[in-house]
This record gives sequence, structure tokens and C-alpha cells, in this order.
Amino acid sequence: MAIRLFCEAYRYQLFGSRFQWIIVGYYEPEWWLNNPGPCNTSEVLTALNGTLQTRVARLGYHVNTRTMADLTPDQFQFDLSMLKTSDYFVGYAFDAILTLTSAFEQLKDCPNEFSNDSIWRQSCWRNELINIIKNTDIEGVTGRVYFNNGDRIGEIAIEQILVFHNHKSTQVDTVQLYVALPTNQSKYILLPARTQRNITWHGNGPPNDRIKHIELDQRISILTYTIMAILSGIGICLAIGFFVFNIIFRTHRFIRMSSPQINNLIIAGCILSYASVLLMGIDSTLLGKRSSESSMNFICAARVWILSIGFTISFGAIFSKTWRVHAIFTTVNASKRAIKDYRLFIFVGVLFAIDIVLLAAWQIVDPLKIFKDISQTQTKDEDVVILWIYEECRCNRRPIWITMHSIYKGVLMVVGSRFAWATRNVHITALNDSAYVGMSLYNVVLLSITTAVVGYFLRDQPERSYIVTSIFILLCVTIILCLVFVPKVREVAKDPRSMAKPQRAVISTVKRVSLQEKLHDKQQTLVSIKHIASQNQMLRLNAVMCDVLINKLLAAIDDPNHEGYRYEIFMPISTSTTDELTHPVIDPIG
Repeated sequence: MAIRLFCEAYRYQLFGSRFQWIIVGYYEPEWWLNNPGPCNTSEVLTALNGTLQTRVARLGYHVNTRTMADLTPDQFQFDLSMLKTSDYFVGYAFDAILTLTSAFEQLKDCPNEFSNDSIWRQSCWRNELINIIKNTDIEGVTGRVYFNNGDRIGEIAIEQILVFHNHKSTQVDTVQLYVALPTNQSKYILLPARTQRNITWHGNGPPNDRIKHIELDQRISILTYTIMAILSGIGICLAIGFFVFNIIFRTHRFIRMSSPQINNLIIAGCILSYASVLLMGIDSTLLGKRSSESSMNFICAARVWILSIGFTISFGAIFSKTWRVHAIFTTVNASKRAIKDYRLFIFVGVLFAIDIVLLAAWQIVDPLKIFKDISQTQTKDEDVVILWIYEECRCNRRPIWITMHSIYKGVLMVVGSRFAWATRNVHITALNDSAYVGMSLYNVVLLSITTAVVGYFLRDQPERSYIVTSIFILLCVTIILCLVFVPKVREVAKDPRSMAKPQRAVISTVKRVSLQEKLHDKQQTLVSIKHIASQNQMLRLNAVMCDVLINKLLAAIDDPNHEGYRYEIFMPISTSTTDELTHPVIDPIG
């Protein structure tokens, strides 16, 4: 069986620095030569090299300890050499005789008529002798002799089989490395053998008895969070600066025409988006161990609420302004459909209410909680795996809730993109920021889609995911603020007192010119239709006249008493719009 086992070990490459074979028990000398398997001896020895084996020690570890026979293990070994015997267990046979001798010396009350065979079958002998042997504790040539539940507790030798190859032959050596000595507590003490040899390993040291898992916390570094926090703080200060500017110059003509109250909604949504960057970088290491779990559960929910509401407010305000431009652009008479700011507030309020309902349902039915997940990385060492422990906000039905929010906001972005595309060439002076609002809408749509895709593929890498997501949010929000407010700052800087005369709305002129062109085309079409109808009527009349004339000609041909007739036929030779007709004369008949 051992040969078959090591043959399979060779075939499956289960040997070398990552493996250590251990066999237990006594094997015959050079047992590997008896090789009936599919592998040859060289292959078996390749897998067997370095194998550890355990077996009972041949002689006692303490070579100078005297036995009952006044004989030490060294003296016994010398006597064996004189006898030239190679029996491995001869020392145990000698200790068995010593054990029986010690037991018989302690027998007192049983009859000693040994010539009678029935004496050996008496319970006195049987029970008394067994009890004495159970309590035997003597020194033998194989070490200390005593029993536990009928088993001999002896010394155990630990050996290693080493294979040496040279150009001529293969040499196999069995080296004793350690001896395990039993103690009174049924334990063993491991002592080095007299050979003073250490275990020979295939690699730099002993192979691992299992794959070593190194657990490391995968957290967002303080440096990364500090940089993102600084950038987010700068963005919040920028948004507050635009808010102050919008309040101070709210009566300015240019600011007033751009709906400053709607602009304030855009600023509020952008500030919430900036704040979400701060929340996304917080983990339990920053909060401490005592209140980290409850605090992180709150932060998990706050992240979703603040980012979602901030997106809805800012995007809803931009969407409503784009919708107003689209509504005015698609109306023939813009003055009859003036869209006031309160209607835009109602529109944003509806979107905000839908957002609150979805978030509240999510929080009540399936709240977000912090969970610790593990991702593993294989190292160069096959026996070492690094386990990265990272935190993730998760709930039982997160894909369903994310899908609902994605559908809701995705429809808004698609419709908003359509409005922005439809009004891409519109420049309405009365709504002086329409072009910039459309650009902001494009920016929100593109960056939102990109952030969602990148965040999905980096979900098991918290720091990279945080960096990418934060950069996209900061970039998106900053571009919106700059596109909406930088042109206003420039116009106010040019005319701080609003002294310039208001320009005429371009949308009215564009619509009037377009209407005139349409009316002119319609008139041209009607005139053409009338001319074609007149020509059709003329052709029908001529066709009737031709039928009458043909009938007369046929009648004249059939009449033998005919006389010559002269017929004049009026035929149009042109169907142009001038209806020019000629009157050709047909030659007389007959």
C-alpha cells in the first residue's frame, strides 16, 4: 500500500517543498524495492525522499540506566553485536522476560506447584498476575516499561528517509532524528537523537500544514480621505460663494431673468452632493470600536439619502429650466404660454416627493447596514493568501432598490437629454442661461453613467472606488456650478449697475420669421394646387370634345352620301401654369 501511495504521489507531483509525508509503523528494510506498481523504483524514491516515519525505539534512550538484570542498553547492544543478530525487536523480548520475572517475584498467596497444568488455569494466578503486570513500572533495555489499559507505553523514534543520488547508484539512508519519551501524565517529551541530525527540508524550512491566511483591513487611507475632504470643502465654499452672489445681485436684470430662486436650488443640491463625498470616506476606523456599528449604520443610510436628494434637487432644477426652454421653443406664440417660476418649483417638488417616498420605503422595509466582506489575493507563495477585509453598506434586497432608483432617475436623465438636444441651438435672450443649462444636463448624464459603471467594477476595492466616485461627483458638481454661474458673474462684472438696455427676445424673432416662411410656402402650395385643378378641368373638357368629334367622323365615314366637312379642333399643346392654347385646324374630310 505504501508503494502504491508514493507512486500516486509521484504521478500527481505531491512532493517537494510544499509537502511532507509522514508514515507510521514499522516497515521491512528496503521495502521500496518490492515495487509491483506502475512506477519504477526511482520514481517511488523521488516521492519518498524526505519522508518522516515513526516507530518504537530499538533500545532505550538513556543508555547507562541499569535494568533488573544489572544490564544497561549499551551493554545489551554490545552483546547483540557479539551474537550477530539483526532482529529489531529482540530488546522487547528481553524486557518481556524481565516483566514476567518481576511479576512472579511479587506473587505470594497463589500455589506454586508449577508441574500441575491446572495451576495456571486458576483464577488466583490469572487475576493476580494481571493485576501485578498492570502496576509494573521497571527499567528495561528498551526504556521504561509500564502499561496503560493493557498497552505498553514505550519510547518512540522519529526517523527520516533520505535518498542520495550519484552518477553510479542511488543510496537510501534512514536517519534517527528524535526520540519521544513518555511521562507520568501520558505525555511525551521530544529529545534529539544521538545522531545530532536535524530534519532535512526540501525548501528553506518546514512546509505549511495549511494555507496561511493573512487578514488585512482594506480601508480608505487618511491621506486619500484628507485630499478628497479638502476638495469637497473647496467645492462647498465655491457653492456658498455663488449663493451669496446670487442673493446680493438678485435684482440685477441679468440675474433676475435667469430665475435666481431656481439657481438657489441648484446650489443646495450641489452642496448636498459635496457633503456626500465626505460621508462616503468615513469607515469604522475613524469612529472607534465602541459606537462604530450603530454609527456606520446611520452613515450608510445618510450616504444614500444625501446623495440621492442632492442629485434630485440639482438635476430637477436644471431639468425644469431645460423643460421651460423646450416648451417656449416648441410654442408658436411664446407670449401666450409664459412659464412662471412657481411651476418649476412644483416640478422640482414632485421629483423631491417621489425621492422621499422611495428612500423612506427603503429605510423602513429593508434598511442599509454595515457588513464586513472579504476578498482574497494570491501571493507569490502558493501557501499564503491575503484576505482583505473591507466594509460595505448592504441590505437584503439592495439590487431591487437600486434598480427602482436607477429606473426613476434614468428616465429623468433620458427625457432631460432629449430636451437638451432639442434646444441645443436655441438662444433665448430672456432666458440667458439656456445653453449653459443644457450643457450642464449633458454633463450630469454622462458622468452619472460613467460613475455607475466604474463603481460596479471596483466595488471590492474600497479606496479605488472611493477615489473614482468622489472625483466624478466633484467634477460633475463643479462643472454644473461653473456653467450656471460663471457667465452670470462675468455679465455682472461688465454691468454691475444693470445700466444696459434689455435686448429683444430672440425667440420671438425666430418664431415670426419661421411663421412667415411657413405661410409663404403654404400660399405657394395653394396656388400650385389651383393651377393644376384648372388644367385638369380643361383637359377633361377637351377629352369630351374629342369624343364627340370622333363619333361624328365615324358617322361620316359610314354614310355613303356624305359631303365634305371641315372641323376645327381646339387642342392645348402646353399644360404650363400660363395655360397657353393654340387652335390648330384639321384638314377637311372628303
